[in-house]
Order: sequence, then C-alpha cells, then structure tokens
Amino acid sequence: MTIASRAVLRSLAVVLMSGAAVCGGVRPARAQLLQVQPTTVTFPANDPDAVPVIAAAPIRVSYVAQGSKGNPWTITVRAEGDLIAGAATIAISNISWVATPTPTFRNGTLTTVAQTLATGTGIALERGDVTFRFVNSWNYAVGNYTQTITFTLSSP
Repeated sequence: MTIASRAVLRSLAVVLMSGAAVCGGVRPARAQLLQVQPTTVTFPANDPDAVPVIAAAPIRVSYVAQGSKGNPWTITVRAEGDLIAGAATIAISNISWVATPTPTFRNGTLTTVAQTLATGTGIALERGDVTFRFVNSWNYAVGNYTQTITFTLSSP
C-alpha cells in the first residue's frame, strides 16, 4: 500500500492598499475619498478536495467620488504580481472577487492590469463589499504566500 503525502497551503495573505484619488483636468480638485477595511485578506488552509474555492471574509470599500455623465468616476483594483512564498509562486488569476451592490460594483478576477471594480456618475458617497475567492489546489507548494493589491479611485 502506498500513502501519498499531499501539500496543503498553510496560509495566504493579501495586503490591500488604497491608491491615490486621481483628478484630471485643470478644474479645482473635487473631494474624493477611498478606504478599504480591513487592509489584509487571509484565506484559511483547507483540503482542496473538500473546499475547491476558498472565500475570505468580505472587505468594505467606502468612497466619496464625483463624476459627470460623460466622465464617470472609477475604482480599479490591480495586483502587483503573482502570489509569492519564497521561490514558489501561484498565478494571481487564481483569485477572483464577488462585489455588491450591483450594478455599481462588478465581479472580476485579479490581474496585474487594473480591473474596474466600480464606476458611476454624479456625486457618490457609498460603500460596497468585496469577497475575494481563491482557487484551491494540491499543486501549490506549501508556504505563506503574499501579494499587494492596489485600489485606485479616479474621476475626471
């Protein structure tokens, strides 16, 4: 009889950062605010056969933004790279998110290119919830993986 040893991902922490609020044009800057709480997302270690997709606790994204009909405000999310644990890596595309409320917020998958998380027109003082989900697999090397995810609010 052969007993196979399987590696289990010990933990995965993603550090979240609020990016700068960016205003364009030569008009005076509008009041803008972007907050993300908590600032760390942790996925617990689970058996990939029992839990093929691990959901982290939701994070709260709060914002104040102003746009116009032709120039909406936008919140984007971008990963700084793949998940890293020493020399081991896991593709960042293994993390997706589900966001509410819709249609202001959109679901998506992390990449190193900014993805739209929310967009709107007019003045907005709102908040939404984002739940990150990680595709679990026996193919990952055991380790404590990390990466930084940047949220950016921009408006015209």
